[in-house]
Order: sequence, then structure tokens, then C-alpha cells
Amino acid sequence: MRGLGKLGMVGAGVVVLVGAMSGVSYADTTRDCSASWDDDGVNCTIRHWVDGPGGTLASKGSFTSYGEVVKASDHFSDGMGVYIKAEGGWSYIEEWVTGGKGDSVSVNGSFVEGERIDLTVCQTDNGRKLNCLTADAVA
Repeated sequence: MRGLGKLGMVGAGVVVLVGAMSGVSYADTTRDCSASWDDDGVNCTIRHWVDGPGGTLASKGSFTSYGEVVKASDHFSDGMGVYIKAEGGWSYIEEWVTGGKGDSVSVNGSFVEGERIDLTVCQTDNGRKLNCLTADAVA
């Protein structure tokens, strides 16, 4: 009987540990910006990694100069979402991707050519923004 009690405590501990792991955020983020073939534009991509850069991708957000396209996508089943904001001059795009792995959004913006775009990409957990990173893109 005593052995069953210990087994029950171990089982309860495992359930608590698994529950604590849901919604884990990843601090490994990378930012890549490069010149676009579209005049003087600059494209930027921000990625959140599960197990370090080049490993398993958790989420991604980007700005592409040609067409002023803002994209965000969730790539990992972890209970987290993605927030993206692209802001320049009088225009901005702000989106939340909260549907889970495979969910994404793509929006064609209306920014002035050559305008500096402040791109922010964060992971989200029930409306809280985590691990935000910014980049300077150009429309």
C-alpha cells in the first residue's frame, strides 16, 4: 500500500511538470536583414528557435520590400502564438497569429517607397508578448 502511495505522488509530480512546460518561450532569436532587388528596399526576417539557431523553428515574422508584404507564422506546437507589427510614417500593420502550429497571416501593406519600417516580432502567451525583437526594414 505504501508503494502505491509513492507511485501516486510520482505520477502527480509528472502531471505538474508536464503542465508547467506548456507555453514555454524561446529566447533564441535571430534577425536577418538584406538588401532587396526592389530599388533601395531592405527585407527583414525575425525567427524564434526551439533549440537554437538552425534547429527547430518555433515562429517567424518578416517584412518584404517588394509589395510591402508583412508575414507571421507559427511553426511549433507549444501553445505560443506570434505577434507582428510593421510601422512606418503614417501606416502600420499589426497582427496576432494565435491558431497554433501551421497558422499564419500575410498582409500587403501600403508604405511609402524608401520609408524606414520598424518591424517587431514577438512570441505570445495568452495575450502577453514575449521575446520581442525589432529590425529596421525599408519599403
